[in-house]
Amino acid sequence: MKFFKIAVVSFFMFFLYGCASAAKMENMAYIDTNTSIKDFDPTLHNAIGVEQSIGGESTNSAWTSEIGNIDFTNAVKSSLSAHGLFSDTGRFVLKINLINVEQPLFGIDMTVITYIRYRLTDSQTTMTIFDETIIAS
Repeated sequence: MKFFKIAVVSFFMFFLYGCASAAKMENMAYIDTNTSIKDFDPTLHNAIGVEQSIGGESTNSAWTSEIGNIDFTNAVKSSLSAHGLFSDTGRFVLKINLINVEQPLFGIDMTVITYIRYRLTDSQTTMTIFDETIIAS
């Protein structure tokens, strides 16, 4: 009976300790203190709005950590703000599609690879300025 209790307690401790948590916005935002607003085209200064990203997933705490749409959108906004590019009512609109996230369930190599499509359009002319899928790890 004592062995059974220890086994059950150990199982739940392991299970609860290993619970996945969602990717945190502050860990996804890119803030480079060496980059100045002067490094960007003046047309982009405080001129990029961001639509809600699509393709993200909610984290199931019993499975793997995922990237949620709201957190990723906020991370992009934070990154753009830190570099003087974000605006709620910007001339340019950035659309984000999280196409795929490859991540190991367990192992030695815990590298995560993301496939994210970024599309920047000019809201005045509807012209696409940038449309690429960025693969990053």
